[in-house]
Amino acid sequence: MARMSLTVEENLTPDQAGFRPGRSTCGQLLNLTAFEEKQITGTVLVDLTAAYDTVNHKILLLKPEFDLTCRSIYADDLCLATQSTSFNAIETRLTDALSTLTNYYTENLLNANPNKTQVCAFHLKNHQANTKLEITWNNQPLKFDEHPIYLGVTQDRTLSFSQHAMNVKAKVAARNSLQ
Repeated sequence: MARMSLTVEENLTPDQAGFRPGRSTCGQLLNLTAFEEKQITGTVLVDLTAAYDTVNHKILLLKPEFDLTCRSIYADDLCLATQSTSFNAIETRLTDALSTLTNYYTENLLNANPNKTQVCAFHLKNHQANTKLEITWNNQPLKFDEHPIYLGVTQDRTLSFSQHAMNVKAKVAARNSLQ
C-alpha cells in the first residue's frame, strides 16, 4: 500500500487536496482568502454529475491546464479562480477556462452539471457589492450565487464567513430546541 501511495502521490496535480496527507478542507478554503485585497477574485465552483460513477479511472492522472490564478480540487469538487481589478477580465478568463474544461470532460466521458455549478465574486469593493459575474458554459448562463457553498462552507463576498456562522448557529439552535 505504501508503494502505491507514493506512485499515486507523485502523479497527482498539486491542486488536488482530497484524501491526501497534509491537505485539508481548511487549506482549500484558505486558497480563496490568499488573494490580494485590492483585486476581485472570481470563482466557478464546478459540479460533476455522479462524479464517482462517471470518472474514467485511467485518465485521473491527466491534468487540464488553465490560465488562472488558482485551481483547487478536493475529491470531486473543483474551484476555478482568477483575479483582476476588472469584472470583465474575470468573466473572460473563467469562460475560457470552462471551454477548456468542456473539452477535457468530453474527451474523458465526464458529465458536468452547469445547473449546479456556482459562480461568485469575492472582494472588498463595497461600491461594487451588487455586481454579478456573467459567465456562460456551453452557451448556458451559470447561476451567480452571493452565498455559494464550497466544501460544506457557506461563502460570502468578503470571505468573512458570517453567513456560514449564522447557518451553523441556526442548525445548532434547531437541534437543541433553542431560540
